[in-house]
Amino acid sequence: DIAAKPETVFRFLSDPELFKQWMGPGAMLSATEVAVHYPNGGAARGTLRESVPNERIVFGWGYDDGTHGLMPDSTTVTISLTPTANGTRVTLRHDGIDEAQAAEHKKGWLHYLGQLKAGASNIGYAEALAGAVRAYIEAWNETDFTERESILACCWDEAGIFRDSMG
Repeated sequence: DIAAKPETVFRFLSDPELFKQWMGPGAMLSATEVAVHYPNGGAARGTLRESVPNERIVFGWGYDDGTHGLMPDSTTVTISLTPTANGTRVTLRHDGIDEAQAAEHKKGWLHYLGQLKAGASNIGYAEALAGAVRAYIEAWNETDFTERESILACCWDEAGIFRDSMG
């Protein structure tokens, strides 16, 4: 689950620069292809098969050198987005692999999904932060209690979640 709207999460699945933020600097996304170039020199790639804004993206997956017994574009990865009360549930499904391959890939996909979660959550907060901070400071400089309360109400969203990175 990601504390960001499906539209925000989908941007990380469809925008080439945001795609790199969660798949790494060696990642490439185009209208027809997905590729990830790893620091060890290996690469994974596949074709972009489907893209439904704010709902899902489907792409092929496999490795240039046939690592894990998977040739480029030989399997299918589907990432689905479902709205939740607090953001988005992301479901990643990797089809066309056996149990051993699934066990190996699970570690990698969990890592990448963690990166996606961090990026999408942070960008959603960052977009709202400047206005909220400005209003908060304005509120505490306001001498009229009723007006202060009104301004403070603009600083908080009913669905807001406070997360302390140290707690």
